[in-house]
Amino acid sequence: MPYPARLSPHLAVARERAVAWAGQTGLRGPDGVWSREHFDVLELALFTALTQPGLPREELLLVGDWNIWAFAVDDHFLTYKAAADEPGAQRFVARLNACMPLDSSPAPPPGHPVERALADVWARSTPTLASGLRRLRNAALDFAAANLWELANTLHGRTPDPVEYIQMRRRTAGTPLSTVLPLQARGRDLPPELLAHPTVLALIDAFADNVDLRTTSTPTARRRSWRGSATTPCPCSSTSCTAHRRPRSTPWAI
Repeated sequence: MPYPARLSPHLAVARERAVAWAGQTGLRGPDGVWSREHFDVLELALFTALTQPGLPREELLLVGDWNIWAFAVDDHFLTYKAAADEPGAQRFVARLNACMPLDSSPAPPPGHPVERALADVWARSTPTLASGLRRLRNAALDFAAANLWELANTLHGRTPDPVEYIQMRRRTAGTPLSTVLPLQARGRDLPPELLAHPTVLALIDAFADNVDLRTTSTPTARRRSWRGSATTPCPCSSTSCTAHRRPRSTPWAI
Protein backbone atom coordinates (compact mmCIF):
# COMPACT_ATOMS: atom_id res chain seq x y z
CA MET A 1 0.00 0.00 0.00
CA PRO A 2 1.40 3.43 -0.89
CA TYR A 3 -0.22 4.92 2.21
CA PRO A 4 0.42 2.85 5.34
CA ALA A 5 -2.23 2.80 8.03
CA ARG A 6 -1.79 5.44 10.71
CA LEU A 7 -3.13 5.64 14.23
CA SER A 8 -4.05 8.83 16.07
CA PRO A 9 -1.73 9.61 18.98
CA HIS A 10 -4.86 10.53 20.96
CA LEU A 11 -6.27 6.99 21.07
CA ALA A 12 -5.98 6.61 24.85
CA VAL A 13 -7.86 9.85 25.49
CA ALA A 14 -10.42 8.93 22.85
CA ARG A 15 -11.10 5.61 24.57
CA GLU A 16 -11.68 7.31 27.91
CA ARG A 17 -13.95 9.85 26.27
CA ALA A 18 -15.96 7.20 24.41
CA VAL A 19 -16.71 5.22 27.55
CA ALA A 20 -17.62 8.32 29.55
CA TRP A 21 -19.81 9.90 26.86
CA ALA A 22 -21.66 6.70 26.00
CA GLY A 23 -22.41 6.27 29.70
CA GLN A 24 -23.51 9.88 30.22
CA THR A 25 -25.91 9.80 27.29
CA GLY A 26 -27.31 6.38 28.20
CA LEU A 27 -26.14 4.65 25.03
CA ARG A 28 -24.06 2.29 27.14
CA GLY A 29 -25.78 0.63 30.07
CA PRO A 30 -28.79 -1.43 31.16
CA ASP A 31 -31.35 0.69 29.26
CA GLY A 32 -29.11 1.75 26.40
CA VAL A 33 -28.34 0.45 22.94
CA TRP A 34 -25.39 -1.59 24.19
CA SER A 35 -24.41 -3.38 27.34
CA ARG A 36 -21.10 -2.28 28.85
CA GLU A 37 -19.41 -5.43 27.62
CA HIS A 38 -20.76 -5.07 24.08
CA PHE A 39 -19.69 -1.44 23.87
CA ASP A 40 -16.15 -2.29 24.96
CA VAL A 41 -15.93 -4.97 22.25
CA LEU A 42 -16.96 -2.50 19.55
CA GLU A 43 -13.79 -0.40 20.08
CA LEU A 44 -15.38 2.65 18.45
CA ALA A 45 -12.60 4.93 19.68
CA LEU A 46 -10.11 2.76 17.80
CA PHE A 47 -12.29 3.03 14.69
CA THR A 48 -12.15 6.84 14.91
CA ALA A 49 -8.41 6.87 15.65
CA LEU A 50 -7.76 4.77 12.55
CA THR A 51 -10.06 6.63 10.19
CA GLN A 52 -9.06 10.13 11.35
CA PRO A 53 -5.42 9.82 12.47
CA GLY A 54 -4.53 13.41 11.63
CA LEU A 55 -7.24 15.26 13.53
CA PRO A 56 -6.24 17.36 16.54
CA ARG A 57 -7.31 16.05 19.95
CA GLU A 58 -10.54 18.00 20.46
CA GLU A 59 -11.70 17.54 16.89
CA LEU A 60 -10.99 13.81 17.13
CA LEU A 61 -13.11 13.53 20.27
CA LEU A 62 -16.00 15.38 18.58
CA VAL A 63 -15.89 13.16 15.50
CA GLY A 64 -15.64 10.16 17.82
CA ASP A 65 -18.89 11.12 19.51
CA TRP A 66 -20.58 11.45 16.13
CA ASN A 67 -19.29 7.99 15.17
CA ILE A 68 -20.66 6.51 18.39
CA TRP A 69 -24.04 8.10 17.68
CA ALA A 70 -24.08 6.75 14.12
CA PHE A 71 -23.31 3.21 15.26
CA ALA A 72 -25.99 3.56 17.93
CA VAL A 73 -28.58 4.49 15.29
CA ASP A 74 -27.56 1.48 13.23
CA ASP A 75 -27.79 -0.95 16.13
CA HIS A 76 -30.95 0.60 17.57
CA PHE A 77 -32.70 -0.35 14.33
CA LEU A 78 -32.24 -3.99 15.33
CA THR A 79 -35.08 -3.48 17.81
CA TYR A 80 -37.42 -2.39 15.02
CA LYS A 81 -36.37 -5.34 12.89
CA ALA A 82 -36.98 -7.76 15.74
CA ALA A 83 -40.42 -6.26 16.41
CA ALA A 84 -41.26 -5.76 12.71
CA ASP A 85 -42.12 -2.20 13.71
CA GLU A 86 -41.78 -0.06 10.59
CA PRO A 87 -44.08 2.76 11.87
CA GLY A 88 -42.05 2.97 15.09
CA ALA A 89 -38.84 3.28 13.10
CA GLN A 90 -40.34 6.04 10.98
CA ARG A 91 -41.36 7.98 14.08
CA PHE A 92 -37.89 7.53 15.54
CA VAL A 93 -36.21 8.98 12.43
CA ALA A 94 -38.70 11.86 12.28
CA ARG A 95 -37.85 12.90 15.84
CA LEU A 96 -34.14 13.17 15.08
CA ASN A 97 -34.70 16.28 12.99
CA ALA A 98 -35.90 18.20 16.06
CA CYS A 99 -32.70 17.28 17.91
CA MET A 100 -30.67 19.42 15.49
CA PRO A 101 -32.13 22.94 15.39
CA LEU A 102 -30.43 25.35 12.99
CA ASP A 103 -31.28 28.38 15.10
CA SER A 104 -31.20 29.04 18.83
CA SER A 105 -34.33 27.01 19.48
CA PRO A 106 -33.83 24.39 22.20
CA ALA A 107 -34.10 20.75 21.27
CA PRO A 108 -37.13 18.93 22.74
CA PRO A 109 -36.61 16.64 25.74
CA PRO A 110 -35.04 13.41 24.47
CA GLY A 111 -37.19 10.31 24.56
CA HIS A 112 -34.37 7.85 23.93
CA PRO A 113 -30.60 7.67 24.52
CA VAL A 114 -29.98 8.03 20.78
CA GLU A 115 -31.90 11.31 20.79
CA ARG A 116 -30.08 12.47 23.93
CA ALA A 117 -26.71 11.70 22.36
CA LEU A 118 -27.60 13.50 19.14
CA ALA A 119 -28.84 16.61 20.94
CA ASP A 120 -25.63 16.70 22.98
CA VAL A 121 -23.16 16.26 20.12
CA TRP A 122 -25.14 18.67 17.94
CA ALA A 123 -25.07 21.39 20.60
CA ARG A 124 -21.30 21.02 20.90
CA SER A 125 -20.85 21.04 17.12
CA THR A 126 -22.75 24.22 16.34
CA PRO A 127 -20.15 26.73 17.63
CA THR A 128 -17.41 25.35 15.37
CA LEU A 129 -19.41 24.11 12.39
CA ALA A 130 -21.60 27.14 11.77
CA SER A 131 -20.79 27.34 8.07
CA GLY A 132 -21.84 23.79 7.33
CA LEU A 133 -24.54 22.99 9.87
CA ARG A 134 -27.25 22.36 7.31
CA ARG A 135 -25.02 20.01 5.35
CA LEU A 136 -24.08 18.15 8.52
CA ARG A 137 -27.70 17.82 9.61
CA ASN A 138 -28.78 16.62 6.17
CA ALA A 139 -26.01 14.01 6.18
CA ALA A 140 -27.02 12.74 9.64
CA LEU A 141 -30.70 12.56 8.70
CA ASP A 142 -29.92 10.87 5.39
CA PHE A 143 -27.98 8.17 7.19
CA ALA A 144 -30.79 7.54 9.67
CA ALA A 145 -33.45 7.55 6.95
CA ALA A 146 -31.46 5.09 4.84
CA ASN A 147 -31.91 2.55 7.62
CA LEU A 148 -35.64 2.69 6.89
CA TRP A 149 -34.88 1.31 3.44
CA GLU A 150 -32.95 -1.60 4.96
CA LEU A 151 -35.75 -2.21 7.44
CA ALA A 152 -38.42 -2.22 4.72
CA ASN A 153 -36.40 -4.73 2.71
CA THR A 154 -36.12 -7.01 5.72
CA LEU A 155 -39.78 -6.81 6.75
CA HIS A 156 -41.15 -7.23 3.24
CA GLY A 157 -38.66 -9.89 2.14
CA ARG A 158 -37.32 -7.74 -0.67
CA THR A 159 -33.84 -8.24 -2.08
CA PRO A 160 -32.58 -5.19 -4.00
CA ASP A 161 -30.89 -5.57 -7.36
CA PRO A 162 -27.09 -5.07 -7.40
CA VAL A 163 -27.20 -1.52 -8.78
CA GLU A 164 -29.71 -0.33 -6.20
CA TYR A 165 -27.82 -2.17 -3.49
CA ILE A 166 -24.54 -0.38 -4.23
CA GLN A 167 -26.22 3.01 -4.48
CA MET A 168 -28.11 2.62 -1.21
CA ARG A 169 -25.23 1.05 0.68
CA ARG A 170 -23.39 4.32 0.25
CA ARG A 171 -26.13 5.91 2.32
CA THR A 172 -26.69 3.14 4.87
CA ALA A 173 -22.94 3.09 5.53
CA GLY A 174 -23.08 6.79 6.39
CA THR A 175 -20.78 7.92 3.60
CA PRO A 176 -22.19 11.48 3.39
CA LEU A 177 -21.73 11.86 7.15
CA SER A 178 -18.21 10.42 7.05
CA THR A 179 -17.33 12.84 4.26
CA VAL A 180 -18.71 15.96 5.97
CA LEU A 181 -17.47 15.39 9.51
CA PRO A 182 -13.66 15.65 9.08
CA LEU A 183 -13.97 18.87 7.06
CA GLN A 184 -16.38 20.46 9.49
CA ALA A 185 -14.41 19.34 12.54
CA ARG A 186 -11.41 21.27 11.22
CA GLY A 187 -13.57 24.34 10.67
CA ARG A 188 -13.30 24.02 6.92
CA ASP A 189 -15.91 23.81 4.25
CA LEU A 190 -15.54 23.18 0.54
CA PRO A 191 -17.42 25.30 -1.99
CA PRO A 192 -20.71 23.66 -3.04
CA GLU A 193 -19.66 23.74 -6.69
CA LEU A 194 -16.52 21.74 -5.86
CA LEU A 195 -18.42 19.16 -3.82
CA ALA A 196 -20.86 18.79 -6.71
CA HIS A 197 -18.11 18.30 -9.29
CA PRO A 198 -18.33 14.88 -11.03
CA THR A 199 -14.74 14.01 -10.13
CA VAL A 200 -15.28 14.71 -6.43
CA LEU A 201 -18.55 12.78 -6.44
CA ALA A 202 -16.82 9.83 -8.11
CA LEU A 203 -14.09 9.88 -5.45
CA ILE A 204 -16.69 9.89 -2.66
CA ASP A 205 -18.56 7.00 -4.29
CA ALA A 206 -15.31 5.05 -4.68
CA PHE A 207 -14.54 5.64 -0.99
CA ALA A 208 -17.96 4.27 -0.05
CA ASP A 209 -17.86 1.33 -2.44
CA ASN A 210 -14.43 0.25 -1.23
CA VAL A 211 -15.76 -0.22 2.29
CA ASP A 212 -19.15 -1.66 1.37
CA LEU A 213 -18.04 -4.17 -1.25
CA ARG A 214 -15.14 -5.37 0.88
CA THR A 215 -17.50 -5.90 3.81
CA THR A 216 -19.92 -7.83 1.62
CA SER A 217 -17.18 -10.04 0.17
CA THR A 218 -15.35 -10.73 3.44
CA PRO A 219 -15.26 -14.45 4.31
CA THR A 220 -17.75 -15.72 6.90
CA ALA A 221 -15.19 -16.01 9.68
CA ARG A 222 -14.46 -12.31 9.44
CA ARG A 223 -18.00 -11.09 8.80
CA ARG A 224 -18.97 -9.60 12.14
CA SER A 225 -21.21 -6.82 10.89
CA TRP A 226 -24.16 -8.94 9.73
CA ARG A 227 -27.37 -7.42 11.06
CA GLY A 228 -30.05 -9.65 9.63
CA SER A 229 -30.93 -7.35 6.72
CA ALA A 230 -32.04 -8.39 3.28
CA THR A 231 -29.92 -5.47 2.11
CA THR A 232 -26.69 -7.12 3.21
CA PRO A 233 -26.39 -10.74 2.05
CA CYS A 234 -26.12 -13.21 4.91
CA PRO A 235 -22.73 -14.95 5.00
CA CYS A 236 -24.37 -18.37 4.80
CA SER A 237 -26.49 -17.24 1.81
CA SER A 238 -29.74 -18.22 3.49
CA THR A 239 -32.70 -15.83 3.28
CA SER A 240 -34.15 -17.13 6.54
CA CYS A 241 -31.00 -17.45 8.64
CA THR A 242 -31.05 -15.94 12.13
CA ALA A 243 -27.68 -17.21 13.30
CA HIS A 244 -25.61 -14.31 11.99
CA ARG A 245 -27.63 -11.39 13.24
CA ARG A 246 -25.63 -10.64 16.41
CA PRO A 247 -23.30 -9.50 17.75
CA ARG A 248 -22.15 -6.64 15.61
CA SER A 249 -18.51 -5.71 16.01
CA THR A 250 -16.17 -2.99 14.87
CA PRO A 251 -16.17 -2.45 11.10
CA TRP A 252 -12.91 -2.38 9.19
CA ALA A 253 -11.51 1.11 9.43
CA ILE A 254 -8.78 0.71 6.88
